[in-house]
Amino acid sequence: MQKKTTVLNPYLTFEGNCGEAMNAYKAIFGGTLELMCFKDAPMEVDEDDRDKIMHAVLKFGDATLMASDGRKGQAFTRGDANWIMVSIPELDVAEAAFKKIQEGGSTVMGWSKTFWNSMFGMCVDKFGIGWMIACEIDESNSDVS
Repeated sequence: MQKKTTVLNPYLTFEGNCGEAMNAYKAIFGGTLELMCFKDAPMEVDEDDRDKIMHAVLKFGDATLMASDGRKGQAFTRGDANWIMVSIPELDVAEAAFKKIQEGGSTVMGWSKTFWNSMFGMCVDKFGIGWMIACEIDESNSDVS
């Protein structure tokens, strides 16, 4: 029997574009994506909400990112105090992910070497989500200057 462990998974809420956002993240990070629309659930749903995403799960590497669309009448406030941190072990993959995730968004901190021995960048993507992408510098990617 496998020992159970505590798992922390970010869960995002979008304003009707969850499917687009999660497909974009899948294109950047790879992995598998499952989408369930409200119409697929065994409950009454307003016509306006039927094609919205009730639950999305993107699994890539050891990470799981979950999300959904808000429903009609649900208050929605986008905050700047929440960020998703992704550590990618391969330098070229991490840099490519940072470049892709910032497309159409805004750069907060450009992709660069840090004093804590990591390549790192921060941006807000075109969906308004804050991302931190990192790659620890070690022997396997020590050619970073």
